[in-house]
Parts: sequence; C-alpha cells; structure tokens
Amino acid sequence: MRVLTILNNRHAPAGYFGTAILKRGGYYDSLLAPEASHSLDPTATTEVPEAPGDYDGLIVLGGLMRATDDAEHPYLPRLAALIRSFEAEGRPVLGICLGAQLMARAWGADGWRMPSLEIGFTPLRTTPAGLADPLLRGLDPQPALMQWHVDSFDLPEGAELLMTGTACANQAFRIGHLAYGLQFHCEAPVDSLRQWVMTYAHHAEDAPAGFFEHFDAQVRQHHLGARRWAESFADRWVDLVATTRRQRQAA
Repeated sequence: MRVLTILNNRHAPAGYFGTAILKRGGYYDSLLAPEASHSLDPTATTEVPEAPGDYDGLIVLGGLMRATDDAEHPYLPRLAALIRSFEAEGRPVLGICLGAQLMARAWGADGWRMPSLEIGFTPLRTTPAGLADPLLRGLDPQPALMQWHVDSFDLPEGAELLMTGTACANQAFRIGHLAYGLQFHCEAPVDSLRQWVMTYAHHAEDAPAGFFEHFDAQVRQHHLGARRWAESFADRWVDLVATTRRQRQAA
C-alpha cells in the first residue's frame, strides 16, 4: 500500500494518518507542493502529478493559501484535477482543511471567506448521515476538534454532509464512497499544534480574545479525546485504502 501525501505547508504533515499507514505496513511519499520538493528526491523539482500512477490513495493537507490562489500558487488547479482523478479511478481521497476546500473546488463548489477566524478546539456534531458512515460510525458523535481557518465552502452537489458546527456548517463531507473532506485538523498531534501557535501567531491576529493565553488549557482538556477520534478515523481510512487496493488487484 502506497499513499501520496500533498503538503501545502512544510509544518502540516500527515501526522496520525502517516502513523496509521506505517502501522499497516504501508508507505507514504510526501510532496511539498509549493516548493515542488518530493520526499524521494528533495534535490529535484517534482510537480504535482497529472494522474495517480501507482499510488493507492491521496491525502491533501492544510496550508496558509486560499484554495483559489492560482496566481501565487499555480499548482492548485492541477492539484484539484488530481483529486478528481484519484476518485475517478476508485482510489480513496482525504482532504484536510485546505485539502477539503480544494476538494469542494474540484467538484465545482464555491469557496468563501468566513466573517471571522475559527481557531482552537471546537465542539462539532455528527449528522445522521455521519452516524451511518462506515468511517464515522461508533466514534464520538460530538467531538471537540482543532480548527484553524477563515475560509469555508459550499457543499459540492451530491456530497453528503457528515459533520457540522456552529460557526462553520460544512465540517466533514463525503463524495461517493471514497472521497472525504475534513475542515478540521484532526491529523495534528499536540507538538504540531503548539508549533503552529508559535510559528503562525501573526496569521491569527483576529483570534478570539485570550485564545493564546488559554490554548494550553484547551489542549489539556481536549487532546486525548481528539487523538482517540483521529486515530480511529485514520485507521478506518487506511482500511479503505487497503480494501480498494485488493479489489483493484483482484479485478
């Protein structure tokens, strides 16, 4: 099993999903798309591919840019097309934060700026469709999960809304049976979250008053539950990748 992870920021790697892939005996390559740098040969220039190739699944991670920042990041349309290609070839796709926004774009939905930044551990609700979803069934239906975004998106036509929130309604969705978009950052362990807060505080100047002072208290309160949720979801997504791989091999 081999998965391609697209990093849109060097400080936002696959986290718990990478761990889940390795635990299953799989392997994942990382492509830092803004710098065209690939983990197999960081000294070479590697663009976002046009097709899945021999990868069994795709994870598209978060970044500071908007999903429509084509002028500054010209690889974004190519990445949106790649997302569609994986799903069309029956290979699972997971988009996280910017990755979910790019998934919505890939299926023709509009993105837009929220009235204010959503940041920190936020209570979410699993919808009836989510309660029945094979990757969410039996997980905590009201988890508090990490957010850091000011952009949101319309739900693509035909997508099922799996999780929702108060400030941002479209938190998790599924297209078909293989493409999942998550607005929240369930992938990041505590060390990554603290690095983000230290490194990118200047990108969160409109965070709610007291956020930075109380962030460690939020972490202590919520990180264990968030980790359990993330590890369970990651294991199930990797199972989906392994299952579809066996099905392709048997066909």
